[in-house]
Amino acid sequence: MNNHINGNPSLTFNGNTIQGTAGFYTREYFVVADPDVTYNSSNSPGFLVGFETGQVSGLALGNSVSTWSDEVLTHIRTNRHIAYRSSTTYSKPTIFNSRNNNGSTPQNLFTNGTNLVVSTTSTVTNRDNQPYRLGNNFNNSGAFNGKISEVLSFSTTLSATEKRNVETYLALKYGITLGGGDYTLGGSTIFNVTTFSGFTNDVAGIASLAKYDFLQTASKSVNSGAVLTVSNPGSLNNNDFLVTANDGGAMSSTASGVPVDVGQRVQRKWAVQMTNTPGTVTLSFDLTGLGYSSKTVNDFSLILDNNSNFTDGISRLITPTSWNSQVLTFTNVNLNGINYFGLGIAIDLVSDSDSDGIPNYFEIAYGTNP
Repeated sequence: MNNHINGNPSLTFNGNTIQGTAGFYTREYFVVADPDVTYNSSNSPGFLVGFETGQVSGLALGNSVSTWSDEVLTHIRTNRHIAYRSSTTYSKPTIFNSRNNNGSTPQNLFTNGTNLVVSTTSTVTNRDNQPYRLGNNFNNSGAFNGKISEVLSFSTTLSATEKRNVETYLALKYGITLGGGDYTLGGSTIFNVTTFSGFTNDVAGIASLAKYDFLQTASKSVNSGAVLTVSNPGSLNNNDFLVTANDGGAMSSTASGVPVDVGQRVQRKWAVQMTNTPGTVTLSFDLTGLGYSSKTVNDFSLILDNNSNFTDGISRLITPTSWNSQVLTFTNVNLNGINYFGLGIAIDLVSDSDSDGIPNYFEIAYGTNP
């Protein structure tokens, strides 16, 4: 066990298994897993979970049944199968979800909140209060190679609202970006993808929700290319949330769209939504290998604004706390009233528009007009 996925523990499987004697239901279940190999439709099967004694029943990655040759994710119930047939590969932390329904496709498959188009052989019946085996099926014919962090099983199919709450909880806990709409928890929309249209990449957040025994005080997206870590909330209480995402922009610098007295900025911008009062936070940006190694701490600033246009006046600028090993850190950042932020580079510390002896940069940083 280690803090493998966004600071949360996981169990490593490579031929070993963990099993229980009862308590698994196929009506709705979720598995958070991180494969150590790349699973595709050509791989030997890797069963995340098995749920029927003496059978190959379970949820499997790879080529797991003889019915098809191109399946990559399959819910197997003896000789009845629901399969996602695709060239998709799985090699990073993913939320896998299987849920029963009353439609023509009796079982739906989802990854990271996205409903997959599946093929089915026949009606799949529910299995209730079953024994379960993590890392393989009960025939030991498909060892999973990777890490499993969490398994949730429900005795009834969840409502759409309940399902989205569970997906959001798992997404924030493990730094996984969802498809399928808004992020909801605790009766609130904690990140509105319509409000922040275009800012849906590398979602990460801090959260406290007593109902789920959920406390996440530091978070970074598991996506490759993610650079931002949010941590150290000043007053994170029950039903407090802070969620960030970015626009997918490049991490190179540009002189376009910069605020007054900032010469350049990193092209990527971030959106943030706060729910209730999580307090001030620390924002850390890992800029390793991105072309900023020659910069000093005085070259950077944090641009805070209530809209994504940094050229029409911004809320304020913040100077960094530290620049160590190419990690840029801002501590005690108050994001109350802030919806967007970015990184400024090449600061102008000379211009003084009102000739009061205080450069424009410092007046903007302290929220006054230059």
